[in-house]
Order: sequence, then structure tokens, then C-alpha cells
Amino acid sequence: MASASASSSSSRQGSAPAGAAPAADGLPARRDPHAAVIADLQTWQNKAYLGGFRSRRNRYYHAQTQTLTAYDLKAMARKEHFHRDAQTVFIHNRTSQTVTESGTQMTKTGCYVSPEGDKVLVARPYITADERHAQKVAAVITLQCWVRVIYAKRLVRFLRHKRDVLLQEQQRQAEHAVYLMGRAAEKARRAKMNPRTQADFDVLYHGLELWRRAETERIKASYTGDALTAELLALTNQQTDLLCKMEALKQAAATQHKARVIDKKIEAMSTPRTIQVPVMNNKIVSVAIETPTVRRAQELRAIYEALGSNELTIDERLSLLLTVKHTVKEFDCNLTRDMVDLVDREADQMRRGRPAAPLEGCRARLRQLMVQFIENPEFNPVAVWYSKPALRGLMAFTEGGLASGTHPDRLHALVGAKVYLCKNCGNYRASTDFALSTTQQNLGRCKECTREENIGVQRADDAVYATMLQDLLERERASPQGDALASMLHENDIRYLVEHIWASSSAISGICPMNTLTLVRWDSQHPFSPWNSVLLTYSEGAEHLKVSPDAVYGAGFLEKVRQRQLLARKHFTELLKMSKTFKTQLGIRA
Repeated sequence: MASASASSSSSRQGSAPAGAAPAADGLPARRDPHAAVIADLQTWQNKAYLGGFRSRRNRYYHAQTQTLTAYDLKAMARKEHFHRDAQTVFIHNRTSQTVTESGTQMTKTGCYVSPEGDKVLVARPYITADERHAQKVAAVITLQCWVRVIYAKRLVRFLRHKRDVLLQEQQRQAEHAVYLMGRAAEKARRAKMNPRTQADFDVLYHGLELWRRAETERIKASYTGDALTAELLALTNQQTDLLCKMEALKQAAATQHKARVIDKKIEAMSTPRTIQVPVMNNKIVSVAIETPTVRRAQELRAIYEALGSNELTIDERLSLLLTVKHTVKEFDCNLTRDMVDLVDREADQMRRGRPAAPLEGCRARLRQLMVQFIENPEFNPVAVWYSKPALRGLMAFTEGGLASGTHPDRLHALVGAKVYLCKNCGNYRASTDFALSTTQQNLGRCKECTREENIGVQRADDAVYATMLQDLLERERASPQGDALASMLHENDIRYLVEHIWASSSAISGICPMNTLTLVRWDSQHPFSPWNSVLLTYSEGAEHLKVSPDAVYGAGFLEKVRQRQLLARKHFTELLKMSKTFKTQLGIRA
């Protein structure tokens, strides 16, 4: 308890001062200012001695009362209030840092300081400014070393990732090249073992030509005189035999192809029409519609398939022939009369007990006439959507026959299709039957004449160029800067670019296998064109499209490429004109 508080309390405990009479209501009466105040010191209570020293400010002796805390100073400055705050306790137990540090208090007479918790401080070595600077420099060097370690690890991690990506890409390209080579080998093997398409026979003819050239060189290097002539004659005879066998295979493949085309066409005729019908919630549902004409086509298809079946009994076959007879007798024409005669003939032979083998020719003829019956729109109304322009009669017209009275414009008006004269065979054919090229100015030979000339003279295989063109078109379609020039190129144009412009080898490495080469853009920022192309391998092409040619290649290589591109631009002049025309029509500056 503070001395000031004790003094106030003691003064209140003492007797009332002289001259002050108590009031009737118990309140102290007004004190006379001239009255003397007498204090009874015996009633004071002495405080316990706590030690310490006297404060010069308030003359108090011990540390508890000499310390004026911030709260005490605030309480002393507070004015007297007559409301709820006056009832608040104004003495609190709290710790406070004294003005004099406790560490300076020492044990002496009358004052004991406990040594518990004391720490012995020993003087450390003195560090100069240069030594401190050296320590900072060493710490900075250590930090720099660890920062360089972190940067090096990040760089190594990035380079390792880049290496892994590059190795994966190289592995993928190698696997793709192996796949392409395997696909080409499988295609060649399938073409040799079981040729079906024209491309398969082109592979056979190309292989035959390579074999003939190799054998001719071997014979000329090994024989002379009459022996050379005899060996060449034997080689010619062997080549003739192989050509005969290939022609037989070609006819068999053509027969099978024709049968597949007929079956596919008849199946398409008998398929119900599918239309898109909008329903609720903006949904579109496909609905199949069977019309009377479609049902008629389905009935004819069932008859056609039954005529080709060899598993019918005699009674079932006779019932089928009777159905065919009733079906075709509804129409009276030469075709139906021939079919009725064949039906009667086969039924008569079957009643006589003839086996099925002698009737194969009659049945094949009946099935062929049934195909003509189905393809005629007069008997099968659906066939009108699957019939081509009647160009059969035009095949017989020659240039002399037309000069005698028939004009091509008249034929175009009669047939309803554009027809042109083949300068090689002299027949008039549709425009789609001619082999087009971006460098020709007029139509020359038809596709059939061009194919026969290739078989008889060059025997070249355009399959590799067709594959190269297909890869080029796929890349250009996937590119956002694709252009229509690539879609206007043909196999002959690709052949000219590869053989005459780029010498059938990679422009960078000189690799020659055709199944590893591809045509890519020279400048990846511009669409593909013959004058913006380069022949590279698949791996070289993938890396070439990622860089700028002017920044990577040398001046000599750039000059060589530009010269070849100028040759391509000169050869494909018509294509360049068409490109400018298309860009002008589309409002694009060429």
C-alpha cells in the first residue's frame, strides 16, 4: 500500500478536527478554516521495512511506492467524477519496469539479491570492421555458390527433358519410317500374291520392268554375238509368258471388281432412304423411310441374290425361276423375252435331270440379264438415281463420223455431260476420264490410253508418289495456313518435282530411298507450292519446319535451293496463274 494512501486512510481513521461539529444527518459539517488540525500519531500503523532507497521525487523509501507507473500517472491526472467510474477500483496489482535496472542491484548490507538465474557473461573476441567485412564476403560467396548450384540443376533438368523429348521424337520417327517401309513391303507382297486394284498391277508391271532391265544388263555383260541374241530372245519369251499370266490375273480381278461394284450398287438401291427430322429440345433424329420403289428394289435384290446361290434344291430352283418369269413378264421388250427364254430353257433341262455343271453358262447369262433388268429405270424406278450419262453410244463415234453430221455440242446437249475427244484412241469420253495436270493447256490422252502406254513403255509405279501426295494433303489440311494449290497437284506433278527438280534425293543428306522422302514447305510461314517446297526425309522435314531457313542454312545451299525453286516456278507457270486468279477472286493480294 502506498504511503500516500496510508496517510489518507489514517487521517480518516483519526478523530475529527477541532472546530468541526458533526451534522445532524451524519454528514461532516463545514470545517472552519481558522481551526487547528491535531493528528493522533499513535493511531498510525507502521509499515514493514522492505528495503531500498529513498526516492528524491516523493521521498518514499521502498521500491513498491517509489515507482510511478503509466497507470498511476494517468490516474493522478484523471479528474474526479461523480458517476459509475468513481466506483471502479483504481489500485491494481501489475508488474512494471522501474527506472533503475534490477541488474544493477547488488547484495549489500540490508539488501539480499538471490543469484538464481544469473548468467555469467564472458567477454568474446573483439571483431574489427575488416574481419566483419570478410565474414560478409564469405557468406555472399557461399550464397552465390548455392544459387549457381540451383541454376545449374534447373539447366540440367531442362536439358535432360529436352534430350528425352528429342530421343522420343527420333524414336517415333524411326518407328514411323519402319512402319512405312513395312506397309510398303506388305503392299508390294499383297500386290504380287493377290493383285486386285490397278495400283497392285502397277507394282507388278514395275517389278517386271526392273527385273527385265537387270537381266538385260546381266546378259549384255556376260554374252556376245549369237549367244547374246539367243539369251535376249529367251528373256523376251519369258517376259511374254509373265505378261500373259499377269493379264489373266488382271481379267480375274476385273471380274471380281465388277461383281463387287454390282452388289454394292444393288444394295444401295434397296436401302431405305434416311432423312433428318427435328424433334423436341433441338434434337435431330434419323428416320428410315421405305417407299414403294424401295420395296420394289428390295424384291429384285432378293431375286438376284437367290439366282447366284448354289445351295437351292431342284424344287426351290424351279420356284425361283417361276418367280423370275412372272416378274419380268409384266414388261414386253427384248430383254424380258430373252430372260423368259432362258428361264424356260433351264427349267426344261432341270426337268430332264441334267446336272448343274452344264447349266452354269445359262445361269450366269440369266444373272447378267437380271442385273440389266435391275439397272433399268423403266423396270426399277430407284435405278434412275444410280445411272450414269449414256456414253456407250459415244464410244463408237470417231472424228470422221462426227465430221459427217454430228457435232460435239449436239452430243453434249443430248447426253447432258461434257464429252471430249481422246486424240490417241479417237473415242469421245467424259471429262472425268481424262488424266489432268496443272501444266497442260488442253486435254490429251484419256486415262485408259495413258495407263496402256505406261504398261507398254515405261511401266512406272506411281504408288509412292500417290502416298507422298496424300501425306502432303493431310499436312496442308491440318495447317491453319493451308492453301488450295496442294489440292490441285496430281501424281504426275509430284513425280516431276521429285525426279526432275530434286533428283529423287534429299536436298540435305542426299538419301535416296523413296519411302523415306517427303515434300515439305521451304518457308513454313507460307502455303505449300512447287516453288515453296523442298524434298527431305521425314526426320529432316520435321526439324526443318521448326527453324528459319535463312538463319540456319549456308549461302551456297540457299542459292542451290532457290535455283531449283525457280525451275519449278517456270515449269508450273499455269499453276501460278491459277493461284493469282483464285486470290484475286477471293480478294487476297497475290
